Amino acid sequence: MKKWILNYVFLLCVMFANKIFAQTNLVPNPSFEDTISCNTSGFYLEDFTANWRGGYGYYNTCQSSNHYVPANYLGYQYPKTGGAYSGIGTRCNGTTPAREYIQTKLVHQLVVGKKYKVLFYVSLADTSSSYSNSIGAYFSADSFFVSTTWLIEHIPQIQNNVHNNLGSKTDWTLVCDTFIAVGNEKYITIGNFYDDSLSPLTHLTTVCEQQPSSYNCCSYYYIDDVSVELIDESGLSVNEVKKKYNIVPNPNSGSFELLCKSDELINCELISSTGQLIEKNTYKPTRNIIKFNFNSLDKGFYSLKIVSNNETIVLKVIVN
Repeated sequence: MKKWILNYVFLLCVMFANKIFAQTNLVPNPSFEDTISCNTSGFYLEDFTANWRGGYGYYNTCQSSNHYVPANYLGYQYPKTGGAYSGIGTRCNGTTPAREYIQTKLVHQLVVGKKYKVLFYVSLADTSSSYSNSIGAYFSADSFFVSTTWLIEHIPQIQNNVHNNLGSKTDWTLVCDTFIAVGNEKYITIGNFYDDSLSPLTHLTTVCEQQPSSYNCCSYYYIDDVSVELIDESGLSVNEVKKKYNIVPNPNSGSFELLCKSDELINCELISSTGQLIEKNTYKPTRNIIKFNFNSLDKGFYSLKIVSNNETIVLKVIVN
């Protein structure tokens, strides 16, 4: 069932990604082509590109050998589009939660109640001997310091599905999801916002088990083609208007209600972002409402899988 859900979401994202340049993208310089300078004296992303900041990696056909495209000091990769991409480290096999992030201001502030689809592509660098599927996008009203290698603890509105494998060093892998805007979002920040315990590493070599502090035992990703786009003018897709279930409030503290359009028995499973089954039970709605109380849940992203009359629906739950 998890594979079916992932394939369904991936199909929707691919259909949307194919229209990336036909719609209005709210991300300026989405594929990092617009450069400020191609000299090698800079260090952070803002030293080279327009609009973007953070990160330690920028790669362009106009750069020197260390940051050249396609061959650079971390690997060999052609851009998804154009002649440039950026890069960040998302997880290391050590005692400190090492992270890097990139950030930009959107073309205009998001509108309250509107639905947006967010996508970007990642490719694991050749020198990485491990990979992590934990990467996402956090939308905020204000900017904050991102030129750092330490964990920034925010709950991202967009989080890569744990079953969407990000271990490819040859292909660009799509990360995609949707969310409803609060209405004050002006900035997007991309990176891994979760603690190491929620960001498992998959090692590609036994060396990382023997030398856990090795630099190469990290997941470093090239990033390209970032997009934030309004799905429709109402903020709701046709499928959502017809949807039988809704979670309120969302985000929440672990206590929420599932609003149903019928009083039929339904089976529910609450699953963590790492795939752990939190609870599985059968419920009968009372006046079209099922109440859930998970006050001991850690903050983060969860999935509520609903099965009723051979129909399966998965809703996102954000605990803050």
